[in-house]
Amino acid sequence: MSVDRALFEHVLHAHQRLQGKLDFGQLVDFLVVELPRRLGLPAAELQLADPDGELAALLPERLLGQRCLQLAVDPFDLESLYLAVPQVEVVEFGDERMFRILAWDDKAGGAVLMPLIEAGHLLGSYHWGLRSPQWEAGRPDHELMRSLTQSISAAFVRIRQHQQADQYTLLDPVTAVGNQRAFRRALGRELARAGRFAQPISLLYLTLDEQEDLYRQYGEAACRFALKRVVQRLSSDLRETDSLSRIADDKFAVLLPACSEHHGHDIAERMCRDIEDFAIDDGRGGALYSTLSIGVVTWTPDTLPAENLERLSVLLQAEAETALAQAVLAGGNRVSMARLGVLMV
Repeated sequence: MSVDRALFEHVLHAHQRLQGKLDFGQLVDFLVVELPRRLGLPAAELQLADPDGELAALLPERLLGQRCLQLAVDPFDLESLYLAVPQVEVVEFGDERMFRILAWDDKAGGAVLMPLIEAGHLLGSYHWGLRSPQWEAGRPDHELMRSLTQSISAAFVRIRQHQQADQYTLLDPVTAVGNQRAFRRALGRELARAGRFAQPISLLYLTLDEQEDLYRQYGEAACRFALKRVVQRLSSDLRETDSLSRIADDKFAVLLPACSEHHGHDIAERMCRDIEDFAIDDGRGGALYSTLSIGVVTWTPDTLPAENLERLSVLLQAEAETALAQAVLAGGNRVSMARLGVLMV
């Protein structure tokens, strides 16, 4: 029996794409948008095992909640899609499993189920919707699709390992919060979200006052310990949606999504008072005390719309830097506010 020539060429192209440099977003887009369009299929879908929420943390936000991508908390939900050992399988329209796959698409008259397996573990299930109730696929076509699922599985494992390793490069080794790279990523992401939902976002730049005096009096180890304790204290006061990053040796940034100028100021003042009263064990039976200087700036999309988010990011950081410098020059242990002018971005 001869292999379907068109299918062979598309699968060959898919192998080449899957071996290239892709992130999770590009991989999912290729599998559920580009490849089915090339094949003339009405729809495609990915169901992936994610019992620990690990994938949800790595996937781009725009993909979460999409109908064509589903994350299964219970691996049994995926295993039960297959009648016996997971293998490439054609499902006809009357099969009860059609209520559990591609249920959102009314054009699919059947489906091809393709298990994604790595080292004996079911990573997920990839589904092609079919226009006709039954697809006359011979054994060579099944073998071809089996090779495709192997390439997809390998790509998922490779990308997941790469992005997990990438997560470690986003952490500051001393304080275990995000570093400057993590901050820039978070800022770009949150500015886009703020613009999309027309919500204000506040940016705080802060520094510990008189760090040089602490270093001279207690040494580097004690200074690092104090820094970690202050960061832990600040982190405990933040919401899950907020982010704290160390962007320089003596400077931190706090992103406060959905936070107005008024609330941003209140949060910064609370941080100042909290750290001012915070006693840190100095290891000698005494206590270390420090204070904060904080600069605050807020972007409100409704009143200051912006098209160029990269330019907006630069302006926000510059204003936060200016406000922080003013707080330091005024003696520290205080909050200074900055305001964006008329945006031309």
